[in-house]
Amino acid sequence: MTRRLTFGMLTVAMITCLTLSFSNTQIVRAESKHHHEHDLLEKSIKTMSSAFKAIRRQTRTKSFGVSTQKQIEKMQTAALIAMHQSDDDFANNKQMVIEYRSRMANAIKKMLDIELALLKGDKDDVVTMINELNAIVKDGHSKFRDDD
Repeated sequence: MTRRLTFGMLTVAMITCLTLSFSNTQIVRAESKHHHEHDLLEKSIKTMSSAFKAIRRQTRTKSFGVSTQKQIEKMQTAALIAMHQSDDDFANNKQMVIEYRSRMANAIKKMLDIELALLKGDKDDVVTMINELNAIVKDGHSKFRDDD
């Protein structure tokens, strides 16, 4: 083989290796971003679930206080984060995104109403709205949660 042919083959091999390396890096980055978004959504869901469970326990005795206020604040923050997280298949379905975000907005509005009722000290309204929020959550889960 001539030097020129060997150098050309070496150049082609290096370009091929770099191209494959770059494309694999892009795939890993995309998977990493998707994994991070999924983890963020899962963390938000767990935060909301845990906080809501604590609030529902307090509802039985209507013993609301500072801890209730903190739990509802956690739920609000987590709900805002969860509202804007989705996988690619979901994000490509515009109607489903609209429905999901609309339901999340309704839940967040109810959480804000609960917060105001807590601040006013209106325990009966708090209990009623927590029950309403529970219905909103169950309805949303039946529509959007994947129970596999």
